[in-house]
Amino acid sequence: MNAADVAERLPDTAPGGVADHPRRRPIPSGWLLLGVYAIAVALYSVLALRSPLPSLFPDEYRYAHLARGLADGTGFDWHGVHIDQTAALYVYFIAPAWAVFGSTVDAYNAAKILGTLALCAQVVPVWRLSRELLGSDRLALAPAALSVAGTWMLAATTTATEALAYPLTTTALCLTVLALRRPQPVRLGLLALLFALLAAWARIQLAVLLPVVLGAFALDLVRLPPGRRAAAARARRPLLLVGGALVATGLIAALAVPSVTGDYNYVVHLRPGLGAIVRKTGLQLLELTALAAFVPVLLAGGAALSPRAWRDDRSGPLLLVFWLAALATAVQSGFYIASVPGVPSGIDRYVAYAVPLAVVLLVLLAQQPQLVARAGWALAALLAPALLAAPRSVVEAIERGIWTTGHRVDGLVGVHDGPALLLAALVLLALTAAGGALARRRHGHGARQGDA
Repeated sequence: MNAADVAERLPDTAPGGVADHPRRRPIPSGWLLLGVYAIAVALYSVLALRSPLPSLFPDEYRYAHLARGLADGTGFDWHGVHIDQTAALYVYFIAPAWAVFGSTVDAYNAAKILGTLALCAQVVPVWRLSRELLGSDRLALAPAALSVAGTWMLAATTTATEALAYPLTTTALCLTVLALRRPQPVRLGLLALLFALLAAWARIQLAVLLPVVLGAFALDLVRLPPGRRAAAARARRPLLLVGGALVATGLIAALAVPSVTGDYNYVVHLRPGLGAIVRKTGLQLLELTALAAFVPVLLAGGAALSPRAWRDDRSGPLLLVFWLAALATAVQSGFYIASVPGVPSGIDRYVAYAVPLAVVLLVLLAQQPQLVARAGWALAALLAPALLAAPRSVVEAIERGIWTTGHRVDGLVGVHDGPALLLAALVLLALTAAGGALARRRHGHGARQGDA
């Protein structure tokens, strides 16, 4: 045995003669993501089971009854009257709960657990998108966790279509961003259109996703430099043709044969005033801002005026898809709410679909602060006073983001309504900016030490 063989058999030792034990292998990020999913499922399952009675009228009764009808073999009939439920994917999704359990209480609880499992699954597409944009599997866990950390997750405590519509929409939007970054985007783009169709089948409101995805593939060409634009246009032509055909077919069918939209065919005949639509659309954007804890949406507004952020191949596609989804759902729901005199407020669950992309953008801009610089943060702060326009009449059940913020700030400092939202937004913006500056300073200090 030579000296080299002896050295291989001896344990590694530190300079002081103490054995240097090998470091523990880090936990794979996939297992950590599974842990995030499991924690979210456990939390919202407990909340779901602690909500013994339906709280969303008449939606929960409708979907539960239709699911029971499917399980019993009576279809979509209610006391002999057929219910025209075109967007029926969610009903099919929860029908097994009613087939397995004879007790209405048990079936209702099982349906909510199914919804929780689906709703929390949106951590997967958010993490997949984030790891590509952030370049770190571990850092990608942050937006994934944030995507299941807001009041929109209370959809799990009800039998409502959002439980299935949210993760399907998140998947469609994340796939769209990923496709925009590919020189050959057809496969991911077709998957995005497929998930958009599934989301619309789960909730008719999300038919708006098809023009969002189509618009993203078209408008992103404007963002690209001239040298890449022609090649990108050729690569995206199949997606533009398929997406355009789907949008045109859906629009013609809805106008020519309104019955294809089921019980929502009356929407085609609504004629709210332009002023009411603009006011309600603005209110819905305020709802989205509060729902996302202010900073992500306000910073997205600041980044929207940054040419550097638009040119960047990470933040550019993300900004485009986020704002298309946010504006499309805000205008659509603003139009609808403007037509319903009995709703004086906004309805935040109608615009929650863009929140996951907002939190991905927040973490990306925190990692790459040069994309917005100080001017972007200043603009975000200048946009915050728009929150003063929030109405004083707040409905807890449909404005959870605004109500919870106002309630907590009022309890702390005695300020309520719009001023409470503004105060919360400015404080959170300041804390986020300070935290980002501190992290950059530490990173720079560590880099200098490493160089030394």
